[in-house]
Amino acid sequence: MDCPRLKNGTYIAKHTSPNGTIDYQLRISDDKFIIKIKDTITIKGKINWLGNCLVDFKSDKVSIDTSEFGKMLHASFGDAIIELKNTVRKKTYFRTTYSGNLHITINEGYFSKVK
Repeated sequence: MDCPRLKNGTYIAKHTSPNGTIDYQLRISDDKFIIKIKDTITIKGKINWLGNCLVDFKSDKVSIDTSEFGKMLHASFGDAIIELKNTVRKKTYFRTTYSGNLHITINEGYFSKVK
């Protein structure tokens, strides 16, 4: 499946699933990203494309639960990653899933390019 990769620029991520997920701003510059949440939290890192449709935003600061239970969960589910679906007009639709359990959907939404 050929999916539209996000190009350099600034996007707003809007979530359409009603599970309390917070919308955020995403800025992409080549293989780097910056996520801003409510102008108070900034997350920076590298973009890791897993094929055409799956993207993993790897934060510079890893925040994995290092308890035994947390390690077990991460080994089973893997990283949270984004699967790009399609683009309609200026919206690129996505769903968030786990790298180890692609059948599970965490949330859904779309990226809307603003710059």
